[in-house]
Amino acid sequence: MLAFVNTEVPKAASLVAKIDALVKQYPKLRAFVVFQSGDDQKEAIQRLATKGKLQVPLVIPKELQKTVDLFKLNPKARNTFLVYTGKKVHFNAVDVTPQNFSKVAAAARAVANTD
Repeated sequence: MLAFVNTEVPKAASLVAKIDALVKQYPKLRAFVVFQSGDDQKEAIQRLATKGKLQVPLVIPKELQKTVDLFKLNPKARNTFLVYTGKKVHFNAVDVTPQNFSKVAAAARAVANTD
C-alpha cells in the first residue's frame, strides 16, 4: 500500500496511525507513506515516527514533481491511497479521512490475505 500525504503532518497523524496498525496486524502487508510536503516538515515527520513508534516507513521524495508525475497524483488532493500487488492497483482513493478509512483497510486486508 502506498499513501501519498499532501497535508501538514499533524493533520495526517491519525491516518498514518491507522496504516501502521494495519501493517502490524497483517505481516504480509507492506506499506509506506510518502509526504509531499518537502523537507520543511522533516522534523515533524521524525517526531511522528518516534512518538507513534511506527513500523511503517515515512518518506519524503527527493524529486517531488517526478513522484507526482509518475503516480499521476492530483496536486489538490489531501492524500491518495493505492493498494496494489506487483504493478496492479486493486484500489485507489483520494481525500481519505479517518471516518472513511475502512474502505482502504478492507482493500489492504484483501490484498494481504491473498499473498
